[in-house]
Amino acid sequence: MTFSAQPVGTTSAAQTVTLTNSGSAPLNLTSIALSGSNAAEFSQTNNCAASLAAAATCTINVGFSPTASAAATASVSIAYNAIGSPQTVTLSGTVALPATTLSPTTLTFTPQAVGTTSAAQTITLTNSGAAPLTLTSIGITGTNSAEFSETSTCANTLAASASCSINVTFAPTASGSAVASISIADNASGSPQSVSLSGSAAMSGASLSPVTLAFASQPVGVTSAAQAVTLTDSGAAPLTLTGITLTGTNASEFTQTNNCPATLAVSASCTITVAFTAIAAGSASASISITDNASGSPQNVPLNGTATTLLSLTKVSSTEWDIANGPLAFQFNPTNFSIANLKVTLNGVTTNFLDATAGSPVGYSPFGHTIGLYNLYSETGATATGATTANYVQTANYIDVWTLKSNIVGTDPLAVENHWIIRLGDPGLHFYQVLRHTAADGVTSFGAATTNFFPSLNSIAQADGSTLYYAYNIGPNNPGVTNEGFPPYAFTQSILATGPGRQVQAETVDYTATILGTHLTSPGLDREFITKYNYSTYEQYHVAHGAVGAQNAFWWVVPSHETMIGGPTKQYLTTVQLEYESAHLGGTNVSWTAGEVNNRLFGPYYLHFNAFNAVNTTNDSLYAEAASTQPGCLSFYDTESTLINNGYTPSSGRGTLQATIASTGWSSSPTNNVVMLTDNNTYFQESSNGYQYWGYADANGNVTIPNVVPGTYRLSSYILGQWGLYHQDNVVIGSGTTTLTGLTFQPRNFSTYPPIWQIGIPDRSAHEFMNGHDANGRDVRDYLAIGNYWQLLAPNSGKVVYTVGTSDINTSWPFIQYKNFNPNLYAGIYNSSDTTDDGYKYITPAYVTAAAAAAGTTTALYGGANWEIHFTTTAAQLAQGSYVLISINMAATDYGSLQVRLNGKHKNYLLWYPLLNSDPDVRSGVAGYNNYVVFQFNTTDLNAAGADNVVTLYNTGAYMYDALKMEIGPNSANPATTGWPEYDWMYYNASDNYTQQSASAP
Repeated sequence: MTFSAQPVGTTSAAQTVTLTNSGSAPLNLTSIALSGSNAAEFSQTNNCAASLAAAATCTINVGFSPTASAAATASVSIAYNAIGSPQTVTLSGTVALPATTLSPTTLTFTPQAVGTTSAAQTITLTNSGAAPLTLTSIGITGTNSAEFSETSTCANTLAASASCSINVTFAPTASGSAVASISIADNASGSPQSVSLSGSAAMSGASLSPVTLAFASQPVGVTSAAQAVTLTDSGAAPLTLTGITLTGTNASEFTQTNNCPATLAVSASCTITVAFTAIAAGSASASISITDNASGSPQNVPLNGTATTLLSLTKVSSTEWDIANGPLAFQFNPTNFSIANLKVTLNGVTTNFLDATAGSPVGYSPFGHTIGLYNLYSETGATATGATTANYVQTANYIDVWTLKSNIVGTDPLAVENHWIIRLGDPGLHFYQVLRHTAADGVTSFGAATTNFFPSLNSIAQADGSTLYYAYNIGPNNPGVTNEGFPPYAFTQSILATGPGRQVQAETVDYTATILGTHLTSPGLDREFITKYNYSTYEQYHVAHGAVGAQNAFWWVVPSHETMIGGPTKQYLTTVQLEYESAHLGGTNVSWTAGEVNNRLFGPYYLHFNAFNAVNTTNDSLYAEAASTQPGCLSFYDTESTLINNGYTPSSGRGTLQATIASTGWSSSPTNNVVMLTDNNTYFQESSNGYQYWGYADANGNVTIPNVVPGTYRLSSYILGQWGLYHQDNVVIGSGTTTLTGLTFQPRNFSTYPPIWQIGIPDRSAHEFMNGHDANGRDVRDYLAIGNYWQLLAPNSGKVVYTVGTSDINTSWPFIQYKNFNPNLYAGIYNSSDTTDDGYKYITPAYVTAAAAAAGTTTALYGGANWEIHFTTTAAQLAQGSYVLISINMAATDYGSLQVRLNGKHKNYLLWYPLLNSDPDVRSGVAGYNNYVVFQFNTTDLNAAGADNVVTLYNTGAYMYDALKMEIGPNSANPATTGWPEYDWMYYNASDNYTQQSASAP
């Protein structure tokens, strides 16, 4: 029996041997077996019984499965009880092999310009053998392999006679010739096969005329006549231009335009035109930087200019001091620290950014749309009722002007001193505030501090007279600079109407769906609430925010966050105001003890004005220009003696922390690994009285935090995606470099076994849950929690039932859980007397109405059923230990308590009260003050393996879950045992009563 050629590793079609009993008596078979040198490469099956009747037949099927490339022989041996036993059938087979053919076997590329890529040349690879060709790799090797690249259509296996293509390109990085090879490893004879590659580089050149530009002296804010630089390709290959930019110390004072194409032909020229607009008196320098594929790239053309301006302060009256610095001129009222008639000169055009009408603000609007709001002023929760005095310091480079509102001992606790700094030629104002508490003052605290800028609508008007607001809201789920612009809206007084349902809050402005279009698709609520609370951001990502008009823009810039509160996760409003202290969305008040001598500094912060020009052509470029002022601000503050006398520490007196924290949980994304310095012996979210700093650890736990004011701090760290928080108190930072080692952060896992389940990601946010993010994955910034809560639960008639393993958090777990939900409490959304039809009228779903009637409550108060988590366990999981440990990290809580029950086996729920409540549910957020609690049950509280278990969650307030997990293990979660103090621990004692142990120090 002979088998035709068969590929290695495959099995042939079976061939059949027929066995016939040619005798007259039964034939007894004792064995049918394979034997011989290659018996293992053959296989047989048969239908032969142990006894074969006279004249009966049976069949033996033989298959061939070669394992090597050589020919194979064997035999089928048939033993029986008759003469001639055993009978044999000889077997033989040959092996089919692949073969590789390449065409062509060499590739030569014509000269190619350095930095450019050639057209592709193709190599055809053919399997010229009789078996499939297995390709293990196709790569480029040799001296200049980096200058060649390949792509192919070749799969891992190529059938016999089939072909595929390998496309090769050449991209020289330096002059001269280049050689390499395509190397193909496969299962054919002669592997690896190769194709020789060769090519050479043609060079381009770049020449500039003139090689430097100097601008004559001119006034600040006035744009010079343009000067031109000619760029010529003086080489033998096309000149590829990848960028023409302005760099250097004063790059923002120069602008450039050019007619240069992306590629300049040999001997061709183009023109770069430069103009100079000084923002400060004195000399300015920068360079044109041209990046290309010519030798010496980037080429640079130095730029120099000088400018003059006038820095002045004139006391016109007791209520008006006129101040100017070149690009700015305004009236300062020393009796109330307000600014009016603020005129800013940009690109030679002067704009009054504030209404010139005298008076005080009559209300509040985050977007400046309310009539009568025209001043620039500061407010704080610290009230001083004593006399107001004003003073200033003027130097050659700046004016620092301030008012001091003194305190009256026994009546108010703090004196408040507000400062404006006007820098020579600077198109902006710097602000800082000092709160003074003396030995004669009693206990006090305050929880809100802002500086407010209410611009004239005309100053930031669009072409149609409307305004466009940009809050550049960067966050962990909003990577990069993302603007939160609201649509153009012609201002009318209709938004100030006082009819039922039309006032959202006294301190907000909102727009109806008739302007925005339908935002929420759920029936019964067709409006989006856009208020000041829609525009906030995490401080660790906050650089600047502002508003853009058709010509001009203004930006609040944060040069440093060190005097703010609450750490990197604190969220502040980013509207036309700058907020630097508040208890919203987490955070605590700044406080003083009786007799404490301490001056609390806030700032400095910077209000920057700019305008569209040849360089800044987009909203994003205006933002980037404002953000780029950060380093210059900090350098200036090092020289401001009045600021330094008020407690600011210049960079020469600051220190640097270098730390290494060991951990098994560090993320490969550094922004997930946050390390902070905050108030000593204080949870970072409650840090308020001292300085704060943060940085990001690399994947090895190394972090550097510079520019730290010397002092004693708590070092804290968390990892987005890991449970828990690490901290180390009494970290002393000096004026040099402080190095910390020997620190370890162990993610908070209470069992060595994997969790039974986990819901959500421990990233200190409810972002990942249903309606916690938009279609682009960004954090929600609207009133879904308040305005659309009934619709969130409509799919399951108010009852959240989450089944581990089958439910999806995007559709089954809303980002907030309410109990006793009352929409009338917030923003005036629910109003039974509201008869308007513009989206304010609240429509209660039928399932809520029915459930409320059944529960004997009012529609507005019914809060829906408890939330349930269903899961099963295996016998092996039940044997992991005596304790069931349910960890819950709260992105935020807003009043009330949380009750947790496991299978309802205890007399009472485990009842937990959060450490501190915050309010993102009413301020359009998905995170606030973070609380961490562990509920401990006994494994005997679980049902049998495979049976359904239920965790029931009931709260009396508004809770945003960050993540939940359940573990089974042999050890208690008692913080006294684990050594981890940052969570609350709930458990049942021997009397079957629950106990709560609060964290000793979060």
